[in-house]
Order: sequence, then structure tokens, then C-alpha cells
Amino acid sequence: MIWRGRMHMLYIITAMHCEAKPFIREYGLKRDDSARFFEIYKSTSMVLIISGIGKMRAAIATAHILSRIEPEEDSAVLNIGTCGSILKEFPIGTPVLINKIRDEESGREYYPDMLLLDIDIVQGSLATHNAVIARKDIEQNYDKKVGYPEHIDMEGSGFFQAAEKFMGPHQIYVIKVISDFLEGDRLDNIYITDCMEKALPRIKNVLEHISVFCRQAVKRDIFTSEEKTILEKLADHLRLTNYQRHQLYNMARAYKIRTGLRVPEFKEFMEVDFKAKEEGKVLFRQVCKV
Repeated sequence: MIWRGRMHMLYIITAMHCEAKPFIREYGLKRDDSARFFEIYKSTSMVLIISGIGKMRAAIATAHILSRIEPEEDSAVLNIGTCGSILKEFPIGTPVLINKIRDEESGREYYPDMLLLDIDIVQGSLATHNAVIARKDIEQNYDKKVGYPEHIDMEGSGFFQAAEKFMGPHQIYVIKVISDFLEGDRLDNIYITDCMEKALPRIKNVLEHISVFCRQAVKRDIFTSEEKTILEKLADHLRLTNYQRHQLYNMARAYKIRTGLRVPEFKEFMEVDFKAKEEGKVLFRQVCKV
């Protein structure tokens, strides 16, 4: 099934059903029986997909769900799940809005936009690993001078890497709920669901803020006529598809909201002469990094 033309949608990726259970109940989500590859639940304003454990599965599930929609500028995608924490000052069940993600295998780092102001939630950094990591492993191996992310999971980097291919930075969020302090305890499904239940009221508040923020960002015509001309000329020059044009406007909008600066003129890209369509794709990927 394909969801097209719907507005104000939240797309949520969780690794396990026990993490998703409180959201399915709270938002009255119904299982999509037509879904073949993943367990998917939905309502008129939310789609939740259960990816399975691991960053590869999270990336595949995220791409699966987002590739089935038209770019929706007032929607958002979130990875919500449990994590282990280095920090013992926060109790079990504390939700954390992630402001930095490091993939510990590749070394790549990702920085979600922190545009939500006056919101009651802890912020922190996240390290994504391929395997379960214990506190003793971290204390033995990480560079104390550089420091280490406060929270540990197995999905965040895979989710974010896939999500940024489809959504603008202001539309991508990672929320992790502290379930343990990396002491090696085996956590059962009931315990994990209980952790998510404790965090649910605060996460609901964050979801409401995200929905309002994304709708307001779209309603505001923040581009000047000159900026619109710049974006249209760039899109024409790079021979962007309609989908890529949406991406370009999403990223430009997020750039203005995040920095308060005007849209750059992209002269270095406009001056490049190319013939092959693939060259245009390469240039567009470079534009996305500006």
C-alpha cells in the first residue's frame, strides 16, 4: 500500500514490537494487513513500522516506508526506541532527544537539527553499534580525552542515514528511552514496554511540538522572490525531478530556519557545465551538503 497526498503525517520506526506497543495503544493504530515485509500500524496521521534490531534493518525499514510516499513538507520521521546509558543521573524510562549520532563502525557522525525550543526533554548524544555493548567495554576501549556519547543503541545511525535521503533535516528526529546502564542485564519484553510507557507522556508532548513546528514551517512563505528564482534556476540547471525539487526546497527551508540566513546563490554549481544526467545527480548530492 502507498500513502500519497496525506498531510501532517508522523512516520515512526521502532526496532521491536514491545517498544511500539504503547504507541499502538495510545494512538489507536491499526495493523496494515496488506504490508508484506514489515509489521506496520497506522492511523490517518501516523504510520509506525517495526524494523527489527540493528542499524541495517532500521535503514531498510525507513527507506521502505519513506519511498512509498510523496515528499510531505509538513511531515516528520522519527526513530523511537530504548537505549543503554553511560549516565546514571537519569532514571530508567527517561526519554532523550538525540542531538548527535556516531556510527561506531564507520566513524560517520550525524547531527539532527535542534529546532524545538522550550521543550521538556533531556538532550544527548548517541553511539550506534553493531552488537550489544557493555559499560566495561566502553571504559576499556574509548579515548577518555575525546569522550564518548552518553547513550548507546543499535539503530540510530542506520535510521538517520536512510531518512536524510527523503526528508529535510528539520523533519528527522531520534528519541531514545533509557532502559539500562550497560551492566549486561538481560531485558525482557515486558520490562522494555514498561520503560516506554514511563516515557510516553513526555514523548507525546514532543510529537505534538514536532507536528506544530512542521506545519508552521510549511505555512510560512519564508522565501523571497529572489530566493525562489535562485532555487528554480538551480533545479532547472541540475535537471532535477519533481521529487528532487521537493527535497531542494525542504533543505533550503530547513537551512533558513536553522541559520536565519538567506539562501545562497550556489554560483559554484550554476557555473558547472555538464551533459550526463548522472553528473547532475552528483552535483545535487553536493548541494545537499551545503
